[in-house]
Amino acid sequence: MTRRMTRSEAGRLGGLVRARQPNFVDHNRRIASLGGQALVRQRGAGYMAEIGMKGARATISAHGYDHFLGKIQDYRLEHPSDLEVEMAAILECLGLAYEREHIVQPPTGWALLVDFYLPGHNLAIEVNGRVHDPDLGFKDPDKERRREGRIREACRLLVISHREMACAAEMIQAVVEEKGYAKIHTYERRR
Repeated sequence: MTRRMTRSEAGRLGGLVRARQPNFVDHNRRIASLGGQALVRQRGAGYMAEIGMKGARATISAHGYDHFLGKIQDYRLEHPSDLEVEMAAILECLGLAYEREHIVQPPTGWALLVDFYLPGHNLAIEVNGRVHDPDLGFKDPDKERRREGRIREACRLLVISHREMACAAEMIQAVVEEKGYAKIHTYERRR
């Protein structure tokens, strides 16, 4: 006759199994050791997105979308990218009030996070690193355009790529002063 596990024994066993699974930090170390490009070649471009979507779905089903978005917002506030740090310095030099990792709510659909939001100008600024380059294949250009369109439903949007950071201050000033920025655009963005 086999003995049935008690609830605390089952919980302990489940905890031990979970402890052996890689966590976010372990996963990022593995990616770094393989090199981002090597991992994509090994598993395909959608590998990281699949893992992220799996975790996102589980979190949303367990706690709701607002909780999920709040967790992402907290993480991004604590871990800004190098480009976000540079953009924050530019905005401070320009004397513009801004919010980092601001939640915008388009009239329809889910709320979205934007890198920077200038409340006095109803302007969202997205700073796109190399991962957004269409050549690398990490991000789906159609999804990016749809996301940008949804943000534009809620506020004005300025997307600055890593290649445009040298003239970011001029671009922001032109948009804030409502002059547009097409004339000083140094990198032709995908359409």
